[in-house]
Amino acid sequence: MHLEERLIRIESALMELQRQVELLHEALLDQQRDVYGVQTQVRKIEALASEWADQPRSPEEERPPHY
Repeated sequence: MHLEERLIRIESALMELQRQVELLHEALLDQQRDVYGVQTQVRKIEALASEWADQPRSPEEERPPHY
């Protein structure tokens, strides 16, 4: 009976490890989706910043707002 109890504990531990691996996998997929979203937003911001940097400014826009 001792070996049977030990086998049951090992199988239970294995099932818990499998569950934890599945949870970690789901978390990793969620994080990867978030990273892709952030990368997309950064590319859009970089494109806008590039467009704004290329536009000429008038002297009025160069003055500090307190003037």
